[in-house]
Amino acid sequence: MYFHSIPFFSFLFLIVLFATKIAAKNRWVLFLGASCFFYAWFSLAALGFLAFVILFSYRIAIAIADTEDATSRAVLLWSAIAAKVTLIGLARYFFPELLPGFVVPLGLSFYSFQASGYLIDVYRRQQSPERHLGRYALFVSFFPTLLSGPIERSNSLLPQLADPADVTAEIATSNGLLFYSGLFKKLVVADALARFVVPVFANPEYFDGPTLFVAVAIARYMIFADFSGYADMAIATAGFLGVRVRQNFNRPFFATSLIDYWRRWHISLHDWMKDYVFYSLSTSAAGRAFGIYFCLFVSFLFMGLWHDVRWTYLAVGLWYGLFISLDYLTRDSRARFEKRIGLHKFPLLLRLLQIAITLIVFVLPPTVFFLSKSMDDAFKIFARIFQGDWSFNQLERVLVNLAGPHASSHKLLIQTLIFMVIIEVLHIFQSQKGIRSRIQSLPRPLRLALYVLLLLILVVFAQPFGERPYVYFQF
Repeated sequence: MYFHSIPFFSFLFLIVLFATKIAAKNRWVLFLGASCFFYAWFSLAALGFLAFVILFSYRIAIAIADTEDATSRAVLLWSAIAAKVTLIGLARYFFPELLPGFVVPLGLSFYSFQASGYLIDVYRRQQSPERHLGRYALFVSFFPTLLSGPIERSNSLLPQLADPADVTAEIATSNGLLFYSGLFKKLVVADALARFVVPVFANPEYFDGPTLFVAVAIARYMIFADFSGYADMAIATAGFLGVRVRQNFNRPFFATSLIDYWRRWHISLHDWMKDYVFYSLSTSAAGRAFGIYFCLFVSFLFMGLWHDVRWTYLAVGLWYGLFISLDYLTRDSRARFEKRIGLHKFPLLLRLLQIAITLIVFVLPPTVFFLSKSMDDAFKIFARIFQGDWSFNQLERVLVNLAGPHASSHKLLIQTLIFMVIIEVLHIFQSQKGIRSRIQSLPRPLRLALYVLLLLILVVFAQPFGERPYVYFQF
């Protein structure tokens, strides 16, 4: 039951309708039942993994809170984290080999991370343990964020689940527009781009350098549109239920450095890594001995391997770990260099250069590792990118290479690229002027006409509903 499916629309409508008939303090029962139903829709067997993570972390958190001995508390915490890592490893690598037909439970890494962050907060005495099993179960399994985040914090989400806010017409409309935004990114942009990206990464040896470069660039946007589209729909779904969920993306392609990029991209994972991996490392004996750059490097290496224990994801973690460390190490010297050559006098030019360098040099290359089937394919793509004719008169050939000989495919690619530009322009206006609030301030006839127009655009340009799962569902 994907967010971009008819069954989900019906499911969400019923849950929102029932929620209005139940007192706020009792809605957790409805939400928990809905979350179990939602997860069982994908796999009834996966509920066992979810139940284990819930019950295990619930009991461990209470034990940690009730234990005064520091060593015992640390043993409880790290044993629990080791158990969850083992569970993820078994589910991903052992059970599929042992049990034919076994499907890795969706969202296992995401809800395990959320439960682990809660345990660490309890261990640090930053969070009192939730002793109500039902509300804690809902915290881990809350269906809007269950499968791919955003990864929520206990001090933010638990109080809201215990007493959700009432949803006004204004809030519902704002969330409706946000849900539409996510649906548009997924169905009109991400799924369309996938038609051109997937064949390239499946057979990179058949494409020349310029075509591969353009494919990598639109692949990066495909991942963004797919994942941020999911996040928009997750945030809006929670909003319909009176729960505020954190933002997960903030115009990442306007980042002026790799540090800035990771403050804008998958924000909830970045903050989780910073607070629970980097901070823990930096206060450890190894962190104090080897310093901040060692901690940064290891944190991003861990982030890469969290996606999967494969050489390509290890390369992603190594890339980010190395270059974000260099970003921190050289930022003062770069600022001095910019002043020395006078670039600081032209702030717009400087910003555009920083954005271009960040995207082309530091963000696009790990995309190759992220989507390649193997390291051999990744190196093949890098090698071929620097080959071939890079003149502007080859743009038409690149279009034909990506879209094939059919005019309908050319039209789809061009219109999708136009929609990419429109989305980024709208992101700018939303961040500066609040488009959703301005739409709500329009006279009612204009608002209704706009809603009809938006619906027609979606119907005309969307790819088939439910055809492609979300990219991050594999994690």
